[in-house]
Amino acid sequence: MTEEQKPVFTIEKIYVRDLSLEVPHAPGNFRIRHIPEKEMGPVLGIGCANILFPYVRETVSDAVTRGGFPTVMLNRVNFEALYQQQQQKTATDSGSTIH
Repeated sequence: MTEEQKPVFTIEKIYVRDLSLEVPHAPGNFRIRHIPEKEMGPVLGIGCANILFPYVRETVSDAVTRGGFPTVMLNRVNFEALYQQQQQKTATDSGSTIH
């Protein structure tokens, strides 16, 4: 029997259409205490986002790779710059609002 004629049995791909993990009674992602109200925006918009984003990046990359596609890495995000842009936009928009 030649190499080409040998029986072969392999899994080529496994397809997962939808995957969701929910933990309904788990605590929030973060416990935030004793943070002054004026500092909550940066904590949520910059700090929490910087902590979560690497995990999101890894999850997306892993799902795509396991699907048999080439590796995908989401670009880094500068959440501080995005937060500052949003603050500037909010300040500009509120300055032009008629009261």
